[in-house]
Amino acid sequence: MSVTVVIPHFWGYLVNGVKEVDVDCRTIGECLTALTEHFPQLNDLLFDKKGRLHGFIDITVNEKSAYPDELNKPVNDGDKVFIANIIAGG
Repeated sequence: MSVTVVIPHFWGYLVNGVKEVDVDCRTIGECLTALTEHFPQLNDLLFDKKGRLHGFIDITVNEKSAYPDELNKPVNDGDKVFIANIIAGG
């Protein structure tokens, strides 16, 4: 099943300006793993050393939050997965 992963514009310099990648996957975790197979340099930006999604990464599917347990959330053919950094400050 084909799912489109939308790459954040601020990572464009890491992926030669590619904005979207179509991947075959059944869960968000599989989608992100497939993305890092295309662009290994994104692995450390997405995942910690134990393979968990970094806490500052927010994932949405078709503009709906995938939280909690994002990596196990199922996706459907034609879905769009969006990656965003959570910015905090004071």
